[in-house]
Amino acid sequence: MISSTLCSAGPEVFSAAPLLDAPDAAPPLTVAPATNESALEVLRFLSRRPLQTVVMSGLIHDNGIVSPFNRGTFFVCRDVNGKIEGVALCGHNTLVEAQNHAALVALARAARDHGRRARMIMGEEHVMTDFWKAYAAPEQKPLHTCVELLFELRAACGGA
Repeated sequence: MISSTLCSAGPEVFSAAPLLDAPDAAPPLTVAPATNESALEVLRFLSRRPLQTVVMSGLIHDNGIVSPFNRGTFFVCRDVNGKIEGVALCGHNTLVEAQNHAALVALARAARDHGRRARMIMGEEHVMTDFWKAYAAPEQKPLHTCVELLFELRAACGGA
């Protein structure tokens, strides 16, 4: 897996309209800060891709979903039926996990409108390109980008 990092310059609810270029117009999504009551549901959503979401899951397990120790606010993106489509930690470091492009755009806009400038935005390389397009001002470029290779151990190492 390849990871990419971009560095950039009261309850809120954000609404994301369907993407104009989407072939099948998706129903509107809502993005709102996570609550303690939603923590287990968020953890179930994140557990679908544990390697990619280990940091967000770890913060929730260690600190709770609503905590100043997370150095940001967890946001949850839901469809009209209340199903989670994406989760993002928006703050000093911004992390995102979205099930589809519309949720990614909705979370990027929520991160942008959150009011705290992200110092680092981290995620899979192909996802970060689309996230940045929705997050940044027109013509704004990231200050720095880097690519890191992440590895997964699939079998125990041989020992003595």
